[in-house]
Amino acid sequence: MKYSESELVECGIKLAHHLELPTPPREKLIEKINEILIERENYECAKAGIITKEETASLMLQHFQTLICNLAKVSEADVVNSWMDLVPDTVTALFDKPA
Repeated sequence: MKYSESELVECGIKLAHHLELPTPPREKLIEKINEILIERENYECAKAGIITKEETASLMLQHFQTLICNLAKVSEADVVNSWMDLVPDTVTALFDKPA
């Protein structure tokens, strides 16, 4: 099981569009993916079954939202659009790839 970095970046871009905020630079999204999944070992926890696939996808989307809002200088409290409909695509990008 291996995640698709390019598909995760696309999930971040879709989220920015969904939130009607500027798309962050791809490099920033990649940095966030590496921080959350690798540096904080969340991907290993998900592969070990400590957290679910859906929890991992939600965690990634929440951190993307924080990044997008911070770069746009918008308070997350002002963001009212739900991103739950993006969870299935994010799960696919995270887990439905051959190793």
